[in-house]
Amino acid sequence: MKKTGIYLVLFFALLGASVWLISKDNQPSEDAQKNFQTPEILELTKVELKDRNGNYTVLNRRENNWFVDDVHPASEVTLNDFFYAIEHMVPAYPAPNNATDNIIKAMVGNSTKVFLYKGNSDKPFKVFVVGGPNHNQDGTYMLMEVDGKAAEKPYLVQLPGFKGYIGPRFTALRKYWIGSRFTNFLPEEIKSLRYTYLQEDSSQSFILQRTAGSFEMINGTQTYPMESLNAALVQGLFSVFMDLNFEQHQDSIPDKERVINELGFLDLEIELTDGNKRKVSVYKKPYPDITNIPLDAEGNRLEFDKNQFYAFDYASESFFTAQYFSFGKVFLKAEDILKK
Repeated sequence: MKKTGIYLVLFFALLGASVWLISKDNQPSEDAQKNFQTPEILELTKVELKDRNGNYTVLNRRENNWFVDDVHPASEVTLNDFFYAIEHMVPAYPAPNNATDNIIKAMVGNSTKVFLYKGNSDKPFKVFVVGGPNHNQDGTYMLMEVDGKAAEKPYLVQLPGFKGYIGPRFTALRKYWIGSRFTNFLPEEIKSLRYTYLQEDSSQSFILQRTAGSFEMINGTQTYPMESLNAALVQGLFSVFMDLNFEQHQDSIPDKERVINELGFLDLEIELTDGNKRKVSVYKKPYPDITNIPLDAEGNRLEFDKNQFYAFDYASESFFTAQYFSFGKVFLKAEDILKK
């Protein structure tokens, strides 16, 4: 009987050890659970980002260029910040045992899941979840997904040379990923500029175009040679389009029908020497119906934003906000071009 008891104890001990070993073998290694750093930047072909609020962005690479939804050129600034982060970020330490549950609960409520792809594979080679910062705000909690399952522990991930939270570099909001560049044309690449002013300014519409070694402006039925034009202003106008940017992409705009039907004030079309064209329609941006709307000199509420306007880019078929500060040199009228 005693021997039987001893055998039973040994049997269960061996059984427990076997179960522990099998379970241990099924667990991803520590290296796999903290494999956030991704040096294979040039091998990436697709990136997906999904957050807990339902926002979703997919980035695809075509040759050396990245696009959002295969349509919109991606923002170089946002891309560079993202790629730098995944290439250089390092795990500092695993989440403390007494804080792990709270960190994971916070991730369930607010986090972004990142999927990285190589080649033509439909299966991501790396998936991880980006959560919130630690108490000291000098790192970001992340959780690897290994073989389709969440790792045991989140890790605090840091970016060398940067002290702070890097979660915003993994945003799933499309508006931050869609590039804001309107034009980057050299002056000599532009063949003509067609300005069509709407409503009360329609008489100020004009076409400014290259002729043999010079320029001419057409305003209504009148054609003005270069001798009648402000040469410095003309040359400066063509140079503005070397680096002209919108402010931010807009998935939707308030009171869209009114904006399109009533508030347009300029259509601008740029024709290039290679035959390609770029067009934008510009609209006034109404202030929202809120209490802190700025007042004019007489104390009346301003109806339209004096700093921003809406722009519809025909190439991407998208609305953007833009700053008058950036586009100020573009908004010239026929009378401005004529030599005084």
